Amino acid sequence: MENFRNFVEYYDEFFPVTESELSFFSELSAAQKKPSKFLEVGCSTGLCALHLAKLHNDVTGIEVIKNFLDSAFLKNRSPILPLRYFKLSTTEMGNFLGKNFYNIIYTLNDRIVLIPTKNQMKDFFHNCKQMLTENGYLILNILNFEYLFSIADEKKNSEIPTKTTIRAKLISHITCTQNGVLLNRKIETGNGKLLPVFENTKIYPLTKTEICEFGKQAGFTNFEFYADYNKNPLTENSPELVCVLS
Repeated sequence: MENFRNFVEYYDEFFPVTESELSFFSELSAAQKKPSKFLEVGCSTGLCALHLAKLHNDVTGIEVIKNFLDSAFLKNRSPILPLRYFKLSTTEMGNFLGKNFYNIIYTLNDRIVLIPTKNQMKDFFHNCKQMLTENGYLILNILNFEYLFSIADEKKNSEIPTKTTIRAKLISHITCTQNGVLLNRKIETGNGKLLPVFENTKIYPLTKTEICEFGKQAGFTNFEFYADYNKNPLTENSPELVCVLS
């Protein structure tokens, strides 16, 4: 079960857009034809898409969660920014968005793991490859599940590093069960109130090994893995990863 209404108010605080993140994207788009065409899959509140559009990129965001879309539309108050949002899922995007059109497709903050099945995850990689230009990039920012699995306790629970802001904390953990991997995530406000976000939500724990496997099947030939947007090396103890496929 999910409660995204609780999540929207604090989302931009837990997942701010950093200068290193924007520099990372700008470096990749530097060799592309201007304006670079970006597609954000699972754009959430639209904050990153908005920043990229302000840097003179052409940006499309797709999202299926109404609370997030409403927030994204409210942020985009300029009628002249090259920025648009659509209510589309990963299973729909290949049918409605252009082939060989986007220079960079990206998904941030673990959103991709909400794709529920292995076959749908494979389809995601295939669709992205079809929608990218010849020299385009697919960027994934997800939890490093191989690390999280390695630190799981005897009950197969693994704590995800807590995100803390001035107003609240985002407390998360995953549990491995016979029925799959479940995500639990809650917000603790400054007065100690707990607001549920995910309660035993089934996710697909996409690993580095599978990124390479599914990516190669889709036609990608180059894979770069980092621990963060500063391009620090990915290690077995890195809590999350950033991957560039081309």
